[in-house]
Amino acid sequence: MAGIRWIGAFLALFLLLGAGVSARWIGKLDGPDAVLDRLGGVVASLGLTVFVTIINVSLRWVRWHFLVRSVDIRLKAEDGLLIYLVTLPAILTPFYVGELLRVALVGRTHPSRRTDIIYVWLLERLTDVLVLSLFAMLAGRFYVYGIVVAVVWIVALLAMRLRFQAKRFRSWPGAFNVAVVLGFSIVAWSLVGVALSGTLGLMESPVRLADALGTFGYTTVVGGLTGIPVGIGVAGSLLVRELAAGGVPLSAAIVSTVVFRLATVWFIVAVGSITLLLKWKNLLGRLHRQRSQDHFEQIAETYEHRIPEHVRQRLLMRKVRYMQETLQSLGPKDGARGLDIGCGHGWYACEMARLGYRMVGVDRSPAQIRMAQRYAQEQNSECRFVASDASKLPFDDNHFDFAYAINVLHHVVDLQEQLQVLEEIVRVLKPGGVFFLQEINTMNPLFRFYLGYVFPLIRGIDEGNERWIRPDRLPRLADADWMQEKLYFTFLPDFIPAVLLKPLAGFERYLEESRLRRGSAHYVARLVKRPAENTT
Repeated sequence: MAGIRWIGAFLALFLLLGAGVSARWIGKLDGPDAVLDRLGGVVASLGLTVFVTIINVSLRWVRWHFLVRSVDIRLKAEDGLLIYLVTLPAILTPFYVGELLRVALVGRTHPSRRTDIIYVWLLERLTDVLVLSLFAMLAGRFYVYGIVVAVVWIVALLAMRLRFQAKRFRSWPGAFNVAVVLGFSIVAWSLVGVALSGTLGLMESPVRLADALGTFGYTTVVGGLTGIPVGIGVAGSLLVRELAAGGVPLSAAIVSTVVFRLATVWFIVAVGSITLLLKWKNLLGRLHRQRSQDHFEQIAETYEHRIPEHVRQRLLMRKVRYMQETLQSLGPKDGARGLDIGCGHGWYACEMARLGYRMVGVDRSPAQIRMAQRYAQEQNSECRFVASDASKLPFDDNHFDFAYAINVLHHVVDLQEQLQVLEEIVRVLKPGGVFFLQEINTMNPLFRFYLGYVFPLIRGIDEGNERWIRPDRLPRLADADWMQEKLYFTFLPDFIPAVLLKPLAGFERYLEESRLRRGSAHYVARLVKRPAENTT
């Protein structure tokens, strides 16, 4: 707690400095009427700018998390969000170096990747300077400086890429990922420029959006280059002068600047400080627990409530029906022996058993196995459940007629282990046996974004560190072959109300039968074990 008190004292000091500078400018107003006459505009501007700031911070968190994933650090989404939020007050450090606290926090779960987080931070900061400098050029400033920054950004990017290429088993964002990062930066900071333009408009002193963007970019870069935390005493004062020089009345420029800085810089500091006070111990505990306790072990008791019942049942019936129809067409009939990999609560295994198959379910979480056994008893099902790691299945070779894994393998983050699981599944299948890989289809960038950045936060099932298996990049195996035909299905999201399922079912079927089907939310791929004489 001593560290928290020091941080609090540090924040209080800069808050006083910021308040002092604001008071100095407010003192130049023509009495309280200068504010009271614009009170409606002040309130509306605060609301607008706070709203935009929330979006700005959200986009910058997504950018940071995206970069962390791009260097192949599988950080859980909720952990990443907390790490980002608790380090927001670090903007009150010279050149934002306090944000490097993220290195220590990420290093608690990825100790060998601390240097990589430093490079991520450096790329973030350089990209911000580049974008803001380009904005400044809109205001007729920084032409030469903007070009220099662009050159430095490119050189630094190439240098970091070479550094990563020199180290095996390290990845650095490719051109597409860098373009995504740049795009997020442009959108995030453009929105802040829009908020400044909107604030001035609400103060009845409108300016062109290009001028607002340019002025914001110029004053922010100059304030940052001084090394003074968030440019206190520099960025705000320069913003007032620039607005006044551009024809905005001094009183409107002062009020707009105070409101703008309060709803951007100081709102961000406030959000970060509150999160730090409330969530610091929780974050440290989370980072410690994830090394010692399985996520699905923790959520076993609440797992069934994390997806709406109508969505879960709908997916269950569609997936089971497809497997049943496929098995009957391929040869294995009722009574065939099947294996459910990552069975969870046993819903699928029990449904397959009800159809006449002899089912065994495995899951590495003992708590999930207990829930599956309880469910099987309730359903009077003869399913057998075993606590086991999928990479070391406790079954003889050539034991099962079929197997399936439903939204399971993406939780195996290590690529080698993922391949080992598939090889183990093939081992326990009989020659000619079929494995159904049922996974989330991340070829659709919207679903990929939702599952990587939103779903883990609102559902708590996936964690945001998954290793997705794309249907067009299935791993090759020595003793089995992937069938060319794949089933793509479902476009309706998991949060859709039950009342809308039937009205939208026809539209969904149309999409599933159209050329757009490869953009569906789910897919099924079939892996068939070669006959014994061909497994060479």
